[in-house]
Amino acid sequence: MKRFVILLAFFYLFSLSAYAQQYIKVLIPKSLEKSFSEISEAFYNKHNIKIKYESNCSGKAAKLIHDYGKIIDVVVSADYSVIDNVLVAKGFADWNIKFAKNEMVLGFRSDSKYAKNIDKANWYKILLKPDVNVGLSAATNEPCGYRSLMVLKLAELFYGLNGFTKQIVDKALFERKSDLDIVKDLLSKKVDYIIAYKTYANEYGFKYLELPKEINLFSARYGDYYKQVKVEDFYGLGLKSIPANCIFYSVTIPHTTQKRELAVKFVHFLLSNEVASILEKHGFFVLCEPEVTGNVDKLDKVLKSDVKYCIKF
Repeated sequence: MKRFVILLAFFYLFSLSAYAQQYIKVLIPKSLEKSFSEISEAFYNKHNIKIKYESNCSGKAAKLIHDYGKIIDVVVSADYSVIDNVLVAKGFADWNIKFAKNEMVLGFRSDSKYAKNIDKANWYKILLKPDVNVGLSAATNEPCGYRSLMVLKLAELFYGLNGFTKQIVDKALFERKSDLDIVKDLLSKKVDYIIAYKTYANEYGFKYLELPKEINLFSARYGDYYKQVKVEDFYGLGLKSIPANCIFYSVTIPHTTQKRELAVKFVHFLLSNEVASILEKHGFFVLCEPEVTGNVDKLDKVLKSDVKYCIKF
């Protein structure tokens, strides 16, 4: 009887241990925080697997793996080129799947200075007015920050405005703040205008002006046009510069994972219609045909049915 009780206790503890191991670690960009709380809950309800996620700027997320070998099961990036150029190109992951898009907009409040008069024809003139306060997130830390600079440089090119970028940066509330911090600055009336993701306007309820397609980093049709402008290497990963490109969110499974089967299950879920509905509710544009780059021969079998276009480089 005593032996039976001991065996029963052993199997009970073993089952608890096995249950406790049912989680994965995921790095996500800050712009996915709100939607990801819903995604992780839906994944848990469906698979009984918990997601321990940490939001970080995409460049820092790559550094955690590239420089420190942090044990992470899935990496989601707001800039697909970070995964392509750092994790895949340097052997820390095999492939990279683009699954969603975003765009840059000019955010403001109804009581922001000149809000009643601003439009696509004069927005850059209003930003230059001495009494207008502009907020920019820290370009050294995250895609939203360096994309803000790209937007300014593209506006300079599109409208023929020599020195426009420098003028805005010089006058902006340009501190080491995250993109979410400048959203708070806008809502608390510290600034009148910010350059930020359209999804933030959807999630936090501020007004926004859509920028021309030649500037907003949304349209793949203008990919070559975007590449005319570059910013310095803000990843801190040895890249000389970052050319402007269309905003694609992407996902990979780094070699640091210790739970590949669970990680694959999550990526498969991330590419599902259920998650697409969540992302669209938050304002993201979801790709009907996710694209994979890298060593596509090593793409996990379960995921091959999720990907429509495979591109090798």
